[in-house]
Amino acid sequence: MKFRWSFDAAAQTLRAPSGWTITVREIAQYLQDRVHCHYDLTGPWAGWRIRGRTLKGPHGESITPDQLRNTTQN
Repeated sequence: MKFRWSFDAAAQTLRAPSGWTITVREIAQYLQDRVHCHYDLTGPWAGWRIRGRTLKGPHGESITPDQLRNTTQN
């Protein structure tokens, strides 16, 4: 497989043949978020985020997998 992306060392960006660009900083942030399970949800879940094992709501809600298991077992 051969990638046809170009790299601009001065700007620290990768450019796809389509013209789409991404910075090295954005790539590093994505990898860091993935390692620590930090996701900001979009679409119908906008405002909700996942931080580690916790789902956090836009109004201060905090839900863990254990809490969900306990509600389905009752």
